[in-house]
Amino acid sequence: MTDDTGDATIDLAVLGVAALVVYVLATKPAVRRTTWRLVKYVVFTAAPTYLWQEVTRAWAESGIRNSEEETWNSGKPAIIDA
Repeated sequence: MTDDTGDATIDLAVLGVAALVVYVLATKPAVRRTTWRLVKYVVFTAAPTYLWQEVTRAWAESGIRNSEEETWNSGKPAIIDA
């Protein structure tokens, strides 16, 4: 089996599994409700949390200058005296 034939076989298998998953989701109401709850969790909870963590990490690694205080971002949280 050549690489192209192997890739085509794997693509066809993945397509078949995807079609089976779509069929089950469309025909089983309990599975559809569970899937919808999972999608809502990922979209409204997990994804924003992940994005916030990545933005925070990128900011800390970037060393961007803080123009208000004329200091460099050290990557550590600032301690604010209240």
